[in-house]
Amino acid sequence: NMQRFLNDQASVYFQDGGRHFFYVAGAAGADADITWTSALTIANNGDVTVDTGNLVIPTADKGISFTGGTDPDTSGTATGNILNDYEEGTFTIGWAGATFSSVSHTTAHYTKIGNMVYFHHYNNGMTISSTLGGATLTGLPFTSSSTTHSYGQFTIVYNNSIDGSSPGGYVHTNNTIGTFVDLDNNATASWINTSGAYIMVQGFYQV
Repeated sequence: NMQRFLNDQASVYFQDGGRHFFYVAGAAGADADITWTSALTIANNGDVTVDTGNLVIPTADKGISFTGGTDPDTSGTATGNILNDYEEGTFTIGWAGATFSSVSHTTAHYTKIGNMVYFHHYNNGMTISSTLGGATLTGLPFTSSSTTHSYGQFTIVYNNSIDGSSPGGYVHTNNTIGTFVDLDNNATASWINTSGAYIMVQGFYQV
C-alpha cells in the first residue's frame, strides 16, 4: 500500500490498456496507508465516467455540447446544441383576480432544463370571494421569453375554482404570470366564489 509523507489530501493517475484512471484520497496522518477512491475514468473507447462527486461547470451559459449530431427533422433548424442549465426547486405561487383566504399551501415545484421551465402545484381548502375579473396565477420562478408568440401553456387536471370549464391557460411573454381561459371561446376565465376550493395545475414555458 502507498503511505503518506504528510497529513494532507492525495491524488494519483495511471494508465492501463489505453484507459486512464484518476484516484483521490482524503487527509490522514503521516505514514498512514492511503485509501484511494476512484474519481474519474476514461475508457479506451473515449467514454468518460465520473465515479465520485459531480461534473461541475462553474461558468455561466457553458454546459454540455451536442454539436456532433445532426438535425433529425429536415424541416426544422437547430438553434442550440448546448445543455447549459438544470435546476430543481420550489417557488411561492400566487393567485390574482379575487380575494383568497384560508390558503394552506402556496409552495409549487419546478424543474428547469435548458431554456424550458416545468411547474406543478396543488392547493385545496381555500376560500375564494369578491371575484374581480380575470383569473390569474402569479409568481412563476423565471421570467418567460420575450420572443413573439412564445407563450407557455398550463392545464388544470382537478378543479372547482375556475368557471367556464377552463382547461387551463397560457403564460404571458416576458412575465411571471399566467391567465386562465374558458373552454372553446378562449375568453378569460374567472374564479368561482366558494369555500373548500381546490385546484391542481401543471405547465411549462420558455425563458
